[in-house]
Amino acid sequence: MLDYRILSPKAWVSTFFGRGITPPWGIDAGHEGSCNYAEVIRVQGPTERFSRANRVELEKADLLRLVAANGGGWGPAKARSLEAIQDDIKNDYISVEQARRYYPEQMSSA
Repeated sequence: MLDYRILSPKAWVSTFFGRGITPPWGIDAGHEGSCNYAEVIRVQGPTERFSRANRVELEKADLLRLVAANGGGWGPAKARSLEAIQDDIKNDYISVEQARRYYPEQMSSA
């Protein structure tokens, strides 16, 4: 994830991400991955999220966030060790919140 704070009075962004609608699939009972997207978090106005857009206007102090997809999982989540999950958190592959959601049994003992 990359965040860009807009410092000029106006800016524009165009994006074209693949895998913006259909996430990468999991293999051998693994969970699907996430999609690529851009998000405009406006100082004044609604937040917009999109994978493809042309010349979206940004104002000073708006935040442009680019989020890269992660791949699908390999194997059942229940089979993943707590040590491997903790390594994923440490390496910023997943957040603690995601670990609790996808690995509730392992995280209950952490």
